[in-house]
Amino acid sequence: TLHQHPELAFEEHETARGVVDFLTELKIPCRAGVGKTGVVATLRGAKPGRTMGIRADMDALPINEQTGLAFASKLPGKMHACGHDGHCATLLTACSVLQREAASLNGGRVKAIFQPAEEGAGGAKRIGSPSPSPASPSPSARPSSTPAPPSAHATPPSSSATTSPSN
Repeated sequence: TLHQHPELAFEEHETARGVVDFLTELKIPCRAGVGKTGVVATLRGAKPGRTMGIRADMDALPINEQTGLAFASKLPGKMHACGHDGHCATLLTACSVLQREAASLNGGRVKAIFQPAEEGAGGAKRIGSPSPSPASPSPSARPSSTPAPPSAHATPPSSSATTSPSN
């Protein structure tokens, strides 16, 4: 599960791989390696229109989890103590719903931004600054508070598919 395998800032390689696998399973184009370990997916409505960004952070904290819970971190010194695993699960659920309902949306695009290194390491700057990264989200991208997160302890389905361009 995501909660059991937390990764620190700019080390979110397995987290990003799980995000890409889940999005690929849904046939949502995405780019990995954005801002080093981030992922940006692009969902399109049935018609052209404005672009909106929704962001979730992915990194964990350097804390030993001592909860004793069955789904506790399996990695010593690393823990999702701020809920970033839940943020990822919530944004993945939002992507699933938006993809399913794309034909009935008024139009436009949604950039789903899975940001690395939110915990003080400058991940947002690396995602939003021009660089050789595969994709850059709109500067108007803002954090989202999507309601009703799914279980943050669910593992996204895996596949060995590759990513697609976000444009």
